[in-house]
Amino acid sequence: NDLECMDFPIRGKSICFWHDPTIDKSRLDLTRLYELASERVMLANAQLRGAYFESVKMTGFHCQECDLNLAVFSQRQVSGCDWVGTHFKGAIFQGAHLKEINAVQVSFQDADLSGARFENCLFQKSNLNGVKGDRANFSNSVLKKVTARNASFKEADFSRADLTDVAFSGSDLRDADFSQSDLVAVDFSNAALFRAVFAGARIIDLSWPPHCVFPEDCQSFMQSHPHMKLLTQ
Repeated sequence: NDLECMDFPIRGKSICFWHDPTIDKSRLDLTRLYELASERVMLANAQLRGAYFESVKMTGFHCQECDLNLAVFSQRQVSGCDWVGTHFKGAIFQGAHLKEINAVQVSFQDADLSGARFENCLFQKSNLNGVKGDRANFSNSVLKKVTARNASFKEADFSRADLTDVAFSGSDLRDADFSQSDLVAVDFSNAALFRAVFAGARIIDLSWPPHCVFPEDCQSFMQSHPHMKLLTQ
């Protein structure tokens, strides 16, 4: 049973404090959680909805199928973590520095990633739909088979990133930097890309809307990249 935790069970229960969904963990002192993380322990099915990581240095914080919806990581440094099937819906990462994070099938839906820096991170089959990622820095990171629909990435930095099979459809990417990135089978349908930078980008099998949000930008871009695949209605 994944919910059994014999190391630190609550009196009269077979599960620990972290796995008990009935306990509100918002605004808690998470010192014990940091101690577990420093021992590189994987938390599975932990219920940490709304947790407030105000003074916790997150190193080796591994989570599998945990509930971290609405958790707050603002201005935190998070590094060396493996997150698998974990939910960060509505979580706040504003201004956080995340380094060497492996996020596989993780949901960041509607999360606030504005101003966050993702250094050498991997996002694979993850959900970034509806996120607020203005001025976020994904430079040199890998985003594969990621959905980032109807999101805001104004002035975001995707330079030198591997963006393979990413869906940006309906997203606001004005002034975003894609210079020297790998844009392979990326879907920009109905995205706003005014003043976006694509200098030196490797572009393969790119999907583009038949009607751009900013037609003049779309036209100039199409002329510069005649081998793109154009979406048809």
